[in-house]
Amino acid sequence: MNTTIYRGTREIGGTLIELNNGGFRLLLDAGYPLFLNGNPIDDKVSKLPSDELLKLGVLPSINGLYLWDKPDIGGIIISHAHRGWVRGLASQNRDG
Repeated sequence: MNTTIYRGTREIGGTLIELNNGGFRLLLDAGYPLFLNGNPIDDKVSKLPSDELLKLGVLPSINGLYLWDKPDIGGIIISHAHRGWVRGLASQNRDG
């Protein structure tokens, strides 16, 4: 089993972890980061199109996660419900 921590080790919120056993990929949380370059992410940034959010690093570049890729993520486990987790998922797929 391989574990990839995309973010959340040096910040509060925004946790995103992938578990991969070589044939099945699973995401743990899909949190939206609270900060970009040390500044809080405001509504202006969060309303940008997905391609801009990817370029800025707000959305992670993970192959197979987005609708415009060939999706191959087996599932996403949300550890607890609050706006940060759901917001990340919604913004990732709103343009798809």
